[in-house]
Amino acid sequence: MLLAAKKAAAWRLTMKEMIVDGAEAGIRLDKFLEKLLPYAGRAFLYKMLRKKNITLNGKKAEGSERLRAQDHIYIFFSDETYEQFRHGQNRSGQNHASEDQQRPVMRSLSGHGRSMDKGNAAGLKAKAMQVPILYEDGDMLLADKPAGLLTQRAAKDDNSLNDWLCAYLAERQMKSPDRKEERLSYTPSAVNRLDRNTSGLVLCARTYQAARVLSRMIRDRAIGKYYLVLVRGTVAKSQELKGFLKKDIAHNKVKITENGAGDEIHTAYTPLLYLDRHDMTLLIVQLITGKSHQIRAHLAGCSHPVCGDPKYGDARVNKELSAKYGIHRQLLHAFALSFPENAAWDEGRRMPLAGKTVVAPPPQDFRKLLHSYPTGETIWQRGIQEDFAVPPLKI
Repeated sequence: MLLAAKKAAAWRLTMKEMIVDGAEAGIRLDKFLEKLLPYAGRAFLYKMLRKKNITLNGKKAEGSERLRAQDHIYIFFSDETYEQFRHGQNRSGQNHASEDQQRPVMRSLSGHGRSMDKGNAAGLKAKAMQVPILYEDGDMLLADKPAGLLTQRAAKDDNSLNDWLCAYLAERQMKSPDRKEERLSYTPSAVNRLDRNTSGLVLCARTYQAARVLSRMIRDRAIGKYYLVLVRGTVAKSQELKGFLKKDIAHNKVKITENGAGDEIHTAYTPLLYLDRHDMTLLIVQLITGKSHQIRAHLAGCSHPVCGDPKYGDARVNKELSAKYGIHRQLLHAFALSFPENAAWDEGRRMPLAGKTVVAPPPQDFRKLLHSYPTGETIWQRGIQEDFAVPPLKI
């Protein structure tokens, strides 16, 4: 540190010290710096690393290092230079960043659509969203997404669950007595995605490490994913479906075949209740692989389309649901997420949800059809359960 102080004095530089917290752990140093100094440009940042104007734990760094909690990043810039590369302005508030230097941060604000700047209309709308939280700790939370809300933005002016998440956590941070002034790099986000008109559980990561570990667990099929689905017709027994899914990007649909090109898919279901007056069956579906539209297309392919589904469903059934019950979406609900007994973070810290299942009961549109049928309380219970099991067959 003595050499660092001499360097700062010799060049009339101010040393900025950044201490990495748990949310930033695991991020590459160069990615961290690009978020911290969005107006600087990657080439300039690498030049500063080579010249030791930016160091990691007091030593020269390449930029490819993965940050760890409590790492110290030292930046030797003048105050004016730091402000320019951090905010695009000097201390007098004048903007000195060129148009080229502004482009990276503009992509960050509008391309990813997650800035919670006070002037961001989408961010303000996100604060007003009502999304139930079924579980939360310092690493992750599980949100009960309502039907009609995107998980991620498809267009600049969309509302999304990610916008709500950032607004919620930003508000929590503002109220915290030991809050940081700002989040420097990792942006909290959903780990799994649901279609706009599918309701239910979405797993959200609050830290970079959590996003990496949870994504790996989903990819490795370590987290059990269960859905409640109302389908047309009588389903009398449990079944496993396998096939191949191929996307039709032009029409935003998928096609499933027993043999052929595409992604291999695997879906299992168990009937819970037959709605005789509606000729519908309530299923619990386990999504073993997780491809876009998989459940909807797979069930339609075996002549039991999801009720209310505009893409793969039965037009007559959909029309009846709309007229009698005001239902205009597929009756598909992400009902439960089940964590393995050995679930742990990278450093071996056990997840609080290890061996447990988080359950979200179906929303009101499901209940409109089910209220006069003997469903039993067990399948609607909200909260965290152990020894999760499929409710008994009722058909």
